[in-house]
Amino acid sequence: MMSTFTAASIQSAFVAIAEDLHASVQRASYLTFLVIAIIGGAPLLWKPFADRYGRRPIFLVSLICSLIGNIGCAKSPSYATMGLCRALTAFFICPAAAIGTAGVNAVQLILWFFIGSETLFDRSSTPLRVRDFAYPLSFAARRCVMIPSFSYSMVFLFASILISVEILQIFAEKFHLDAQQIGLQSISIIIGSVIGEQIGGYLSDQWMLSRQKRSALSICGVVTFLVQTEKASSNWNVTPLIGAAIAAVGNQIVTTVNITYVVSCYRSEAASVDVFITFVRQTWGFIGPFWFPQMLEKVGFYASNDIIIALIVVGSVIPTVVRRSIDKDNDVVLPAPMIGFNMNPPRVAVLLAAPSVYASLINYPPIPKDLTTPYQQRLAVYGPGAVSVGWNTYAYQSSACVQYGTSSSNLNSQACSTINSTTYASSRTYSNVVILSDLAPATTYYYKIVSTNSTVGHFLSPRKPGDKTPFNLDVVIDLGVYGADGYTATKRDDIPTIQPELNHTTIGRLAATVDDYEIVLHPGDFAYADDWYEKPHNLLDGKDAYQAILEQFYDQLAPIAGRKLYMASPGNHEADCTEIPYTSGLCPEGQKNFTDFMHRFGQTMPSAFTSSSTNTTAQSLASKAKSLSNPPFWYSFEYGMAHIVMIDTETDFPNAPDGQDGSAGLDGGPFGSTSQQLDFLAADLASVDRSVTPWVLVAGHRPWYTTGDSSSVCTSCQAAFEDLFYTYGVDVGIFGHVHNSQRFLPVYNGTADPKGMDDPTAPMYIIAGGAGNIEGLSSVGTVPSYNAFVYADDYSYSSLKFLNETSLQVDFIRSSTGEVLDSSVLYKGH
Repeated sequence: MMSTFTAASIQSAFVAIAEDLHASVQRASYLTFLVIAIIGGAPLLWKPFADRYGRRPIFLVSLICSLIGNIGCAKSPSYATMGLCRALTAFFICPAAAIGTAGVNAVQLILWFFIGSETLFDRSSTPLRVRDFAYPLSFAARRCVMIPSFSYSMVFLFASILISVEILQIFAEKFHLDAQQIGLQSISIIIGSVIGEQIGGYLSDQWMLSRQKRSALSICGVVTFLVQTEKASSNWNVTPLIGAAIAAVGNQIVTTVNITYVVSCYRSEAASVDVFITFVRQTWGFIGPFWFPQMLEKVGFYASNDIIIALIVVGSVIPTVVRRSIDKDNDVVLPAPMIGFNMNPPRVAVLLAAPSVYASLINYPPIPKDLTTPYQQRLAVYGPGAVSVGWNTYAYQSSACVQYGTSSSNLNSQACSTINSTTYASSRTYSNVVILSDLAPATTYYYKIVSTNSTVGHFLSPRKPGDKTPFNLDVVIDLGVYGADGYTATKRDDIPTIQPELNHTTIGRLAATVDDYEIVLHPGDFAYADDWYEKPHNLLDGKDAYQAILEQFYDQLAPIAGRKLYMASPGNHEADCTEIPYTSGLCPEGQKNFTDFMHRFGQTMPSAFTSSSTNTTAQSLASKAKSLSNPPFWYSFEYGMAHIVMIDTETDFPNAPDGQDGSAGLDGGPFGSTSQQLDFLAADLASVDRSVTPWVLVAGHRPWYTTGDSSSVCTSCQAAFEDLFYTYGVDVGIFGHVHNSQRFLPVYNGTADPKGMDDPTAPMYIIAGGAGNIEGLSSVGTVPSYNAFVYADDYSYSSLKFLNETSLQVDFIRSSTGEVLDSSVLYKGH
């Protein structure tokens, strides 16, 4: 709006300006063309600064300076000073084009700008490079951007620039209109643009299939405008303006659809893409007015129509058809909004706009004919010599049973549930759980869920506490659904992008290496069902979209969770149907306050173990911890030489972010009494007998040590938990929430332990949040001195190798290739 208004504000007064400045009308019009040219190039200079220092401060500088510039233009006494002032004003309105493009509505934009926190800029001290300024031009080599940009610019040249400029000059001369009357002629363009914008919002769903038709609409409008202008006598009539309005409709539709399409191809680089589109469009827009008058004068209005039609067909219609032919099997889905601010505030606007034009295309998995067919299988350590088997069915089960044994051909044991299937209001499925007890340790068992349509699976039973045999444990956090409702081709920072086909690589890598690890920890953020609105085809029915994503995800996870012991605790994306602050009451029943998470994991995760120590104090503290545990939110278990505690960083401690009156505004919990979780953690850590389980790990979701800005640091978590970690000698703290992989040197209270990795007193911390989800990866940002490794270029996860009682190897794995990105060994003298 800023750039368009500033460029066009003097157009209706060309004649008056020409008289005041003693210049020709044609020369006066160059003041607009100058602005058009600068708007095309200046965003190349502004974008790197917006990326580095933030869009909001750059935009405010733009607003203030362009306002001053416009006042200066009004006071300019000569053509030269007017030109200089217009050039400076144009330069300062360009940050609007450098901020980035996104498919948002006005309400979203306002909310983002005023209450959103920025995520797409880097405050690091790395100097800006020359290539940062030229980078947007590299999109000329990407056909997904170049062809639509060129096609759109050709239509823009004639349907917008030609009509806007020639109305002013031709109407003033032919109909003898004054500045005010000429200005009123633009109402037709405004009306056409408004209509085109509304239509474009719908047609953007149809993408390339009908874009050539929209170019034809622009052609019809331009032809009508020129023909009716030529036919008109010296008396004004409305028919040329009807053509102008038709052309504006076509131009606005092409604008909406082409820009949306191009940004869809490179969502993470929306700002660079927008700068490139602006450069191409404004370059054409700048050149055109220099030859429009000569064309109309020398060949006439009718012959000019032939030239215009030929150029639009060659420059827009044919490239679009070619592009459609090349990518006919790869239609682009309309992107979720992304303009560089935190996603939370504008979600209100998304919900308000939900009854939109998009068709409801909820991606529910098909319901099987046999409703007892087990889906979404999941295993977990349930106690010494015990494993829980969980699964979902599409029918209520009055008795759920599992047959099992040490031979696949002889499942000679059977266990049945003591409770019936459970479900909740919005779920299509029922959760079932059976506990297999008295298992021999570290033994392969085969199992079959009793159903007329099930198969035999297998698992390794838990190692006995105190078993010093080396084993591997994988850590996967922030893992979302893949496919139409989940994959992302974006990062939260600029480059490099993550290609869509990589979206499933973490689950794929876990499957490929399934014999290399014995257990998986997943402390929070499953599926990302609360991001359902990110896909516009879900907007008509968020309730079903949320459930469909959960069903898809847990079906995708079943080959891992149904084969390996899979231990879960909550993250922020389990809290409600969306993360919109203070709107949890609007969520459907069953989609608030961690409901699905509780139903899915509440009966499969263990209570704290009975102590395996012979020390009576340890036994007493373990019994206390067991009475205070509250699975699946906080609990502990022992596996071989490791004592592992899962905690809830979302609720149930002072100032918990997702708790009642928490900073996230999700009103989650409480799930226990006051201080119950912290009392549990203190008792549980105090109960550890290091002669039995020398290694102590605590896993939660939100970290208090991370790279990047402070918005990802959970200070309330640090206040609640860090001293307990340090006091009781926790060896490793495992977290996610930040979507990348990080390793920190042992650290306490922001100070690195002087012993480093050689028998430190402070815990070592890792973040394994790069598994992959719809929100993409988090940029590295600022790196504290005690950080030893950070990776955000591709999806990744962590693998912990318990080598012996004193050495623990921590690896980070690139999901797509299996490459070990970082490896370190922590030595503890226990």
